[in-house]
Amino acid sequence: ELGSLPYFASNAREGEASQAISTLILALVHSAVHHHYECAGLTQETREVLALLPWLSLPAKLGNKQTVEARVRAFDKLMQAEDLDDDLKLRLSEVLEASGDFFASRCRTAGRVDPAAEVQLVEEDPMTLEWTALSRLVAASHQIHWQHPPWRGVNLGGWLLLEPGPSYDLWAHVSGLKSSSNDISMREELDKTADATLHEGGEVEEEAGDTGWEDEGEEEEKEGDAEECGGDCSHIHDEFGLCQHLADRRREVLEGHRLDWLKDADLLWLKKSGFNALRIPFGYWVVTGPTRGDPYVGPALDHLDRAVALAEKHGFQVVLDLHGHPGSESGAAPSGQAQDDWDENSWRRRESLEVLRIVASRYRNRAAVTGIQVVNEPSMRCDMSSLCEFYEQAIRTIRNAGMTEDRVAILLSVYWYDRLAEFLNVWLPRGNMMQFDNVAFDLHLYQCFGGGWEYLDHRGHIRTVERHGRVLQSLPSAVVGEWSLARPAHVLATDEMEREFATAQLDAYSRATYGWFFWTYHDQVDHWDVRTCFKKKWLSTDAIRLRSNVPVRCKPPEIFPDCYDEEGFSLLPRASAQNLDEDDLRLQAATLAA
Repeated sequence: ELGSLPYFASNAREGEASQAISTLILALVHSAVHHHYECAGLTQETREVLALLPWLSLPAKLGNKQTVEARVRAFDKLMQAEDLDDDLKLRLSEVLEASGDFFASRCRTAGRVDPAAEVQLVEEDPMTLEWTALSRLVAASHQIHWQHPPWRGVNLGGWLLLEPGPSYDLWAHVSGLKSSSNDISMREELDKTADATLHEGGEVEEEAGDTGWEDEGEEEEKEGDAEECGGDCSHIHDEFGLCQHLADRRREVLEGHRLDWLKDADLLWLKKSGFNALRIPFGYWVVTGPTRGDPYVGPALDHLDRAVALAEKHGFQVVLDLHGHPGSESGAAPSGQAQDDWDENSWRRRESLEVLRIVASRYRNRAAVTGIQVVNEPSMRCDMSSLCEFYEQAIRTIRNAGMTEDRVAILLSVYWYDRLAEFLNVWLPRGNMMQFDNVAFDLHLYQCFGGGWEYLDHRGHIRTVERHGRVLQSLPSAVVGEWSLARPAHVLATDEMEREFATAQLDAYSRATYGWFFWTYHDQVDHWDVRTCFKKKWLSTDAIRLRSNVPVRCKPPEIFPDCYDEEGFSLLPRASAQNLDEDDLRLQAATLAA
């Protein structure tokens, strides 16, 4: 509703605009109050005040002195209402105030206000204040009815959707390659952690997931398996290709990987390290089995069931992440299949909605499941209006399947940050900010992909992280679904610099209302592997637990919505940087690091 204000205020005559804006604000207030408080029971007086305030606020802002005293009295009654949460009352009044300022400024600019009227306008940009008020209202509403702690989590990448990095042990197994000594030492360290936990009184029914590390005595058998599977697979970059490579043995090999990957000891280590949530990426084939001749192995919901049961046993929250869609949402390897000829029509969205319906229906009553992600990383080539329409359909599908707003958040992928302004400029005018409840915008904040990052020094990376933190704190509902410590090799970071980079990210991403998830639990590269990051003391339990609270929403860094565009949000966004020459990239890097 608030997203429509500029159109009414700019184009309608004064009387029509007053009525339209008042109706919109009234609808906004009722959508927030009716949905969350009707069952609790509002008094008739509170309902009357909420219905009256929009009609008093706007004329008062336009200089109508007769309404000023009545407006003051109505606000006093609202503040004294005992059947409304104090924070929500404050946020509702902020929305009315900011919307009135915005509307009055537009009418004044258009010459629709009597020059003799004493119209008091704020000095700051009214649209920015309006957005800030809306952000605080949505956040306040979220905090009242969704009582789960913010996610401080880890992705389980490479388990139910394979990629060469996080699934490198499986690639090594199939190729007949020998695990490195570092891999073996990491598994030994995890086993020792599990043993120590047992001595402290914990329970572990099985050993930690054997994600591909074999004893020396098993090496001969491993090489024989690899030969039957087809030998070297280092040229394969996605699960689709690996399944084709394995041919008739793909079910045996992949089921072995899935069974051995996650055990009690893994969750014990994560809990001891300070984490409280798991984001579980999976492909559509895990739910329905492969369709349209895809070579994947599925269905495999028993593994997802097992993960949810382990999470409930050890007190973790779970976000179920539909990471690979039918036909692919991006044509990139993380979706399951890299496709050079992919376009948006390749994505079979009707099938995606059915997969989401099945997942929502199956896990709607599981206590651990507090989030479901509609899609992971949709292609930058996806039309934003079409993508938002799909998101609306997905939200309705999930809610109709029984995953209610008070229990499960729905994550919508904005993905790369230079699409945030485009997303908001489509999402807001559709009335979706208050139409859909308990919805979070997912951003993946990496500083290593695409052109430009190689021109930043260590301080430049820190400043970029700090900028992202200010943006996250201005969004009403956000989650950082993926981040890591990876940077271009030229940074030459010391251990102290790595700790500073990690701490800066924890500070920034803890400003997201819903929290964050590190990518990933298991990877062959140190900066992506959370256990290695702990072993090298770049990350620590204290650093995570000290940042468990979510701060109050703040104003965006600049005038809304310009602060979310390509230049304002990040001077080096992945998509736009591809079109810049070296001199431009160096100039942007120097500006950011200054």
